[in-house]
Order: sequence, then structure tokens, then C-alpha cells
Amino acid sequence: MVRLPPLLSRRARMVGDGEIQRLLLDQGLIVLPSAACNSIRSFAKTSNSSDWSALGKRLMLHQEFEEARTAFTRAQDLKMVAVATACCLRQLAHNTLEARQRCDAFLKSAAAFGQCAVKAENIEERHDHHAAAAGCYAQAGHHHAAIQFFELAERYTEAALHCLHNGRLDRAVLLIKKYTTNIDQETRERIQDAARLKYLKEKRPE
Repeated sequence: MVRLPPLLSRRARMVGDGEIQRLLLDQGLIVLPSAACNSIRSFAKTSNSSDWSALGKRLMLHQEFEEARTAFTRAQDLKMVAVATACCLRQLAHNTLEARQRCDAFLKSAAAFGQCAVKAENIEERHDHHAAAAGCYAQAGHHHAAIQFFELAERYTEAALHCLHNGRLDRAVLLIKKYTTNIDQETRERIQDAARLKYLKEKRPE
């Protein structure tokens, strides 16, 4: 049974538990209650490495990252241990309130995702880890690194928008020129309009 906040719980009863719970899980707004410890205890005596790995993947989907790391450790899957660790660090960063500590926590998680990208077995995994690192750098306010990692992830629209929203309009213009076909039209037009206005004020050519 998923624990919902009171307001969401009332809505879930109106819409239908299964549908609303899946939507909220997909959006990361809720996590399943932690039955992970019981699951791990029940696995402890009889399970092989493939069982532990499957459990770890299920726990990752439910954002039970600490328990997933334990399961992947039992499976001796060092690559997934590193991914679960990076996710743990990001989760901790999101839960950190003090500004300096929060920034440091996101930088630590970004570095961890960067290492996961180095060890990725395929381009899709590598892009996912680079995108996760970019998001962490963005949260930490390290905009140059965020843009760099969005580019490495081939998330060019995200890179251009990050430039636009963080005072790097010239870099955004360069991105839409370099990756024209990879950046959505609305984003290109927003950047072009902003650049046109800025360059007009500065009396310089586009």
C-alpha cells in the first residue's frame, strides 16, 4: 500500500488507486513504503546473484536506493552499486537544506554520475548518466559544467535552455547554430528573440 499525503490520498480515492499511484511513482512524487528490509531479509539465505540483481532493479524503480545498493552488493554487480550510490547521493542532496552543504552534496553526486558514465556499457546508459550529472551540476549552480554535461548527453535543448535561463545568451546562440536540427523550434525561437533584443540594445550585429 502506497502512503500518500492526505490531499493526494483523497484524490487517489476519487481517480482510482492503481492509476494515480503509477502516475505519482513515475513522476517521483511518491515512493513505495519501504518493504525493502523485509525483502532483503527474505532473500538473504536462498537467493543467488541474479535474484539479488533483480531485487536491486525493483528497488531502484521504487527509489529505495540504499537498499538497492545492498542488493547489488550481494549480487557483486559493481557497476550497479556505483549507480545506486550516485542515486543515494543525489537523494541526500535533495534533502539537504543548508545552502553550502546542499551545493557540495550535488557536486558529489554529479561526480558520482560522471564516473558511472565512464563505466557505462552502451551509449544510452552513458547519456543517461551524463544527463543526471548535468542535472546535479545545475542544482549546484555550476552552470558551465551543467551545460557541458547536457551536451555530452546530447540533450541539446536542455543545454540551450539552461544557457538562456542562466545569463549565457551568447552560448545559447552558439548552441542553436551548432545543433539547429537537434533543438526544438520553440526553444530556438525564444533564444533568437532574446538575442535580437539584446544585440539591438548593444548595437551589435546578430
